[in-house]
Amino acid sequence: MKRFIIIILFGCLFLGKAVAQPTVVMESITNVAYYGAKLNAKLTVSYGGWTVNGVGFIYDTVPMPVMRPGIQIKHVASTSKIDSIFTFDLNTNTTPSLFMISGKTYYVRAYARKSAGGNDTVWSAPMSVYIPYPTAPTLVMKPTTNIEMFKATLNAELDTNDIATIPSRGFLHSLTNPMPTIQSGIRTNVSGAIDTCPLIYSANLINLFSDTTYYVRAFLVYKYKNKTTNDTLYTDPINFRTHDACQVLPADVKVDSIDITTARVSFVPAPYQTQWEIEYDFAGHTPGTGTSVIATNDTVLLVGLTGGTNYSVFVRAICANSFSQWTEIKTFTTLPPLCAPIYNLSGSNYTHSSAKVTWMPGSATQNRWEVRFGLFSQPLPNSGAIVEGDPLFVLIGLTPFTEYKVQVRALCGLYDSDWSEAYSFITLRQGLDDVQDAISKVEIFPNPTNGTIYFKDEKKEDVSKIEIWSSLGELIYKSDYLPETLTLEHYLKGLYLVKIYKEDKVQIEKIILN
Repeated sequence: MKRFIIIILFGCLFLGKAVAQPTVVMESITNVAYYGAKLNAKLTVSYGGWTVNGVGFIYDTVPMPVMRPGIQIKHVASTSKIDSIFTFDLNTNTTPSLFMISGKTYYVRAYARKSAGGNDTVWSAPMSVYIPYPTAPTLVMKPTTNIEMFKATLNAELDTNDIATIPSRGFLHSLTNPMPTIQSGIRTNVSGAIDTCPLIYSANLINLFSDTTYYVRAFLVYKYKNKTTNDTLYTDPINFRTHDACQVLPADVKVDSIDITTARVSFVPAPYQTQWEIEYDFAGHTPGTGTSVIATNDTVLLVGLTGGTNYSVFVRAICANSFSQWTEIKTFTTLPPLCAPIYNLSGSNYTHSSAKVTWMPGSATQNRWEVRFGLFSQPLPNSGAIVEGDPLFVLIGLTPFTEYKVQVRALCGLYDSDWSEAYSFITLRQGLDDVQDAISKVEIFPNPTNGTIYFKDEKKEDVSKIEIWSSLGELIYKSDYLPETLTLEHYLKGLYLVKIYKEDKVQIEKIILN
C-alpha cells in the first residue's frame, strides 16, 4: 500500500513539471472617473505547454468576482507579449453595459486563457476601486438685460463639469407661476456648441406685454455617461418687469411761434405714448405749482400769457397707471405787448374836493396816459383827461363825502393799452379835512395782512356802521357794530377800502391782503 502512494505522488510531480502556466497580476487602477477607470495588468508567460489565447478583465461589486451570468467582462486582446502591460480604459469605452455605477466599490481581476488543450484560465488577485459620484453641472441665472416694453434678454451661466451630453438647454418664463417648469412654463431653447466653460448663454424674449412682471429661470436637460436617462436642472427663479410707455421721457421739447399772449410747445413722444401733461408758469416755477394742460398730440398752444414775461415749461407722458418723469425745464419769453397796461394805481392827498392818483408805467418808454373817473355808483365815461410826463393826476372839483372811482390806460401812438382795474376812494366832508385824526382811535392791524385783521377802539360802541369794499367797487362786508377780528383769507389778494362810520364822521383806511 505504501508503495502505491509513492508512485502516484511521483507521477504528479513529473506531470506538474511538464505544464507551465502564465502569471497575471493587477498592476494598478488609474484615471478614476464617475463611470469607470483605466485597468492595468501584467502578463508573464512561462515556457511550457501553454499558449495564451487572450487576456482581459472581469469586475463586479462582490469582493471576489468570478464568471457568472451578467458579470462585466472585457476581453482586451487575443495575444499578449511576455512581461507586458495590457489595459482597458473605460474613459474611451462606448459600450454602455461596461460602465461602472457611481457610488459603488468594484473589485477587478485580470485573466489569461489557454489557446488549446482545454479552457484553462488563470486569474489575478482582485484589486478594488471606488467609483465616485459625478460632479453636478452648475447653472446660474444672470440679471435680465435690454429690458424694454415688449422684449428683454435672458442670460444664464453654465459649467458642464461631468456631463456627457446636453440634449437641450434654454429658459422658461411665466406670467403667473413663480417657479415655471418645462411642463408649465413657456420654453425658449438655446442652441449652439459648448466649447469652453463657464459659458454665458442668452435668449431674446419678444412679443411681451408692457408694464408686466415675468418670472423666469434657466433649464438644462443633460445625461451622464453611465446613465441611460436624462436629468433636468433648473436655476433659482428671478423676475423682471417690462417697461411701460412712461419709462422714457418725451424728447426734444421746443417752444416756438412765441407771441405776446401765446406760444407753441412741441416735443417728440417716446414710442407708444398717447397722452401728455404740459405745465407752465412764470420762470422758476416747480412742477405741480403751475398751470397744467392735458394733450393728446405732440404740439400744444399755450394761451393767456402775459406779454414781455419769462416763462418755464415742463412736459411728461401720461400712461395707464403712471407718469413719466418731467422733462428738463424749458424757458421762453413772450413778446412785449404793443402797449403794456399800467399797474399799481393808488390814491393819496384826499380832501373834500380833490384827490391825487399815481401809477407805474407799463414800460420804460411810456409817457402819455388817459385818466377817466366818475361816481362809484355810475358807469365811467368813454374818454378822460390826457396826462403827459409824470404818471400822476390830481382830480379836482369833487363833491365832499362822495365815493369815486378812477381808471388809467397808456397811450402808445397807434396803440392803447387796456384800462386798468378801477380804483375807488371817498372824499372828506367839507370843513373836516382832519376827519382822519378826529376818529383815529380805531386801529386796524396788521396791515398788510395774510387774512385776519384786528380792530381796536376805546369807544367801539360809538361805531354805527363798518363797510369793506374791494378795489372793483364790490361791497364784501357790512356790519352795524365794530368786530374785534375779521377774516378775509377767502377773498382775492389786493387792495381793500375800510369805511368806519362814527356819529357824523367817517374813517377811511386802506388795507392790503397778501
